Amino acid sequence: MTPTSDIAAKTPAWVCAPGVLKVPFLDVFLNDYDLRRLPGDQVQAALGWGLKPTAAAGRRWAEANARPYVALEDGFLRSVGLGEAGAASLSLIVDDLGVYYDATRPSRLEQLIQTADGWCDAALTARARALIDRIVASGVSKTNMGGPLDPGLLRPGRRVLIVDQTFGDASIGYGLATQDSFDAMVAAARRDEPEAQLIVKRHPAVAAGRKRGCVTDLSGVTLVDADVRPADLLAAVDAVYCVTSALGFEALLRGLPVRCFGAPFYSGWGLTTDAVDTGRRGVGRSLEQVAAAALIAYSRYVDPVTGELCEAEQALERLICLRDRADRLAGNWAAVGFAPAKRPPVRRLLNSPKARMRYFMSPSRAAAHAAATNGRLIWWAGKESEAVRRAAATFNGPTVRMEDGFIRSRGLGSDFVGALSVALDDQGVYYDPSRPSRLETLIQTTDATPEQLARAAALRTRIV
Repeated sequence: MTPTSDIAAKTPAWVCAPGVLKVPFLDVFLNDYDLRRLPGDQVQAALGWGLKPTAAAGRRWAEANARPYVALEDGFLRSVGLGEAGAASLSLIVDDLGVYYDATRPSRLEQLIQTADGWCDAALTARARALIDRIVASGVSKTNMGGPLDPGLLRPGRRVLIVDQTFGDASIGYGLATQDSFDAMVAAARRDEPEAQLIVKRHPAVAAGRKRGCVTDLSGVTLVDADVRPADLLAAVDAVYCVTSALGFEALLRGLPVRCFGAPFYSGWGLTTDAVDTGRRGVGRSLEQVAAAALIAYSRYVDPVTGELCEAEQALERLICLRDRADRLAGNWAAVGFAPAKRPPVRRLLNSPKARMRYFMSPSRAAAHAAATNGRLIWWAGKESEAVRRAAATFNGPTVRMEDGFIRSRGLGSDFVGALSVALDDQGVYYDPSRPSRLETLIQTTDATPEQLARAAALRTRIV
């Protein structure tokens, strides 16, 4: 189902769950549909979020009126952060046959993989290979909120990752699995890997106490109950055991052997060792074919910066940039010396799903908060007072000066025009040559790559 900008070709579709209409960029993702709030004679399809109960009315209407129910779900390269936290998704899947995690019946993704020999040519195979390599090299994942893995958890020798899931996760039942599947997975790992360190990865929601997990027997295993980067975890293990978790797909992308105790979309194609047979798959497919189907043909992408449709490669690069930015800004910020007019644009510029900012009138209180939260003390360089200098001198932690960036705005700050860029400096400030600044250090020490130099040249040309 390829998106189109042809208005005449749009399919009238009832969005059967009002909450779906709040999905950012929904009309761009679904620009081949004429979205309606109510069913009617002209409506040719019902749209809902996966197999959630909120879409039950739409599924019943579609069946009664011999119309397709089109399931929407997040794609496999989603965002930095979760949807409930407000993170806009870069990808969406649109499935008019089923949904990828429902192995009880065919889905559009399953059909794409099944027929890959007919549509996935050499060019697409090479494109999928390059996409896999970039995903692995960059370490991105679906939601990119995890922190680094504690190396102290690892023992020398062989290590096997056992992936837990949240109790009641829809992908478990629809993936032809039960609670018993998790017991069988742990038992198989103990039986078949007696010398290996068995590492159980909890779901972040379980670690946070919001949900409970499915793996109950934790004797003799190493428990990872914090949200860690999947790339760090997968780089540390030799094999992966899972039921239906998408982490198994990420493991395949990294060349790890994967055993499945349910039927996720990537099982049944000769790439995994499977305990469950759907009765439909069974043909051998390459990793590139499965990746081309899931990441290129099945998923739709929108660049959240431009608000326009894009290809998987462009979405991936944007996701990498957003992930890296979120990591750079992660942590607690205690801000002082910011005029009220500056605060909204500053908050936008330092916005990160991994960051928390709080403004203070008192430099000493700001420094105390930064110390208590293991955070950073930040102030506006041009408004640096003696009180700020004293507070910074007594603060045993990172300090940052902020100033306008070099491509600032269309208008002056004195006219309350918000900045579009700022400079963050943990050494000094770029206009003060009496001491080093981070910009000076970068100019002196950076060995720019050819890609960075080409990007800089293109930016200079565009500015001129």
